[in-house]
Amino acid sequence: MNENMDLFRRIIQKRLPPNKTLDPFIEHAIFLDYVLFLERLAEESTKNVEDSKQMGRSNRQSKIKESNVSQVTQTVLEEFRG
Repeated sequence: MNENMDLFRRIIQKRLPPNKTLDPFIEHAIFLDYVLFLERLAEESTKNVEDSKQMGRSNRQSKIKESNVSQVTQTVLEEFRG
């Protein structure tokens, strides 16, 4: 997780004005929120794949595809905006 956190920190720092920094606590809070968002997105995408199987659209589909993620992205984003 340290490598991911370091990468995340560098990405965040690039988007801040040159003379500004974030408190490490805030960095961790943002990172954890991001990880939770990705986890929720993966869960909803998996449900989307399973629903597609049940509806008979694709009996062979077992991998999450871009279309599955696209279909649930807006819903998950709305959950995290509140």
